[in-house]
Amino acid sequence: MEKNIVIIFDFDGTIANTMEHVRDIFNELAKEFNFRKIEEDEWEKSRELRTKDVFKKSGISLFKIPKILKRIGEIVSRKIEKFRPINGVKEALVCLKKEGYALGILTSSEEKNVRAFLKNNEMDFFNFVYSSRDIFGKARKMKKLLKKENIDPKTVFYVGDETRDIEAAKKSGVKSVAVSWGFNSKRILEEEKPDFLIDDPNKLVALFGCQGL
Repeated sequence: MEKNIVIIFDFDGTIANTMEHVRDIFNELAKEFNFRKIEEDEWEKSRELRTKDVFKKSGISLFKIPKILKRIGEIVSRKIEKFRPINGVKEALVCLKKEGYALGILTSSEEKNVRAFLKNNEMDFFNFVYSSRDIFGKARKMKKLLKKENIDPKTVFYVGDETRDIEAAKKSGVKSVAVSWGFNSKRILEEEKPDFLIDDPNKLVALFGCQGL
């Protein structure tokens, strides 16, 4: 594959193994914001839902989401040193970087938390990190970052673990790579018809012709 390709990654559930932490933080905030917890036996079922449906099922008003995200960011910043990468992802990123691909991050997580994670785990492989506090506005943020970085959308792949990542890729004119090791299940990711759907980091490096794992 051509080396003028830019590979942009989501963060939570795609690079960082944050799902268990996020569930605990989500439930920790349930009383504060008056919404229903996701019990342990419901967590797997929630992977079959789109993000908006998860909020709806928990009784969360869309108007409360910005405040909830802010509180999540505050809590994550105190726990970020406990976060670790998904097994195999760090090695995949090393390989892609050595092959000469430009790498970036577009996430709903706070930029300072992402950069702290990258530093803690010695993963400073990225040309840029962009944060979008609007979890349903990734397409707008993607278009802005492509313009700012002077990147042709035709050269971009967006790698993410949720249906909203696939939607953002399609709306912004970039190729989507869905990964099934994060929040959403393989079944519901398939329904969104991503350009590529992969099950483990070995397949990620194979997709881009990287020989290193």
